[in-house]
Amino acid sequence: MALNRVAPGVRMGDIRSLQDAIGGLQNIDASASLTALAGGGQATAPQLVNGMNLIGVCATNADSVQLPPAIAGSMVVVCNAGAADATVYGKYGRSDTINGTAGATGVTQADPLAAIYICVVTGAWRRILSA
Repeated sequence: MALNRVAPGVRMGDIRSLQDAIGGLQNIDASASLTALAGGGQATAPQLVNGMNLIGVCATNADSVQLPPAIAGSMVVVCNAGAADATVYGKYGRSDTINGTAGATGVTQADPLAAIYICVVTGAWRRILSA
């Protein structure tokens, strides 16, 4: 007996929810002009608590911030408008990864790039960079 399978991709019934999700981006809490931890490091780096975050002060390379816990369905936007490249860490005390790299190692986010960190699977952030 053949099984009826649903084809992959967006289905017409999903279009309305997709429009709602895009429209909801206008309602995400934002933090403006955050200061990255001078000298860097994960343990005491400021934790990003809002969906949209602007690093306004990043004076030297490797000054740092940390993402919230990687919980499936989460999304965090980080814009680096500082004078140097920032290091973005996973949440301190957890084993979260960022694009397969240990969160305790962190990833470099250049100035003036913006990045979207999405979590589809708990414990694993995926980073998408833009100019």
